[in-house]
Amino acid sequence: DFDGRIEILETYLNRVDIEGEIDIREIAFETQRFSGAALANLVNSACILGGRAGRDYLLQEDLVKALDYDRLGPPRPAYSDGRQRRLAIHEASTALMACLMPSIEPIVYVTIIPREKHPMGQTVLKVNEQRELTQQFTQQYLSEQLLMVSSLLDR
Repeated sequence: DFDGRIEILETYLNRVDIEGEIDIREIAFETQRFSGAALANLVNSACILGGRAGRDYLLQEDLVKALDYDRLGPPRPAYSDGRQRRLAIHEASTALMACLMPSIEPIVYVTIIPREKHPMGQTVLKVNEQRELTQQFTQQYLSEQLLMVSSLLDR
């Protein structure tokens, strides 16, 4: 659960040098359904990213990049210009839908870079902390979620 993920992240993050503030709550919400081993791997991946950047400490940015890599997978070769343009239009329309629907969470980022797990691009929404903790959804939210999912199926 959420509190367990916070404790696990704190345990692993206490073993590394950290520069600046790390928002453990945000990382814990973004790592729903992660096991303890997956959280350990996330911290290790973030440390590797920090090392590749020539640092001997960890930043929030390293954890976010490691999470993106885990979510989306490694980059794949880019598509032709025409296909990239169509992907950009599709992801832009998905992002616009998310912005126009009041119950849908805010957008974290949008990418059209082909990745292993999402070769057609991805629109990532911020997790609503209260909604995820209570698992209570309004009818409007569920209706808007159906619209979002149906737009994703049009790929």
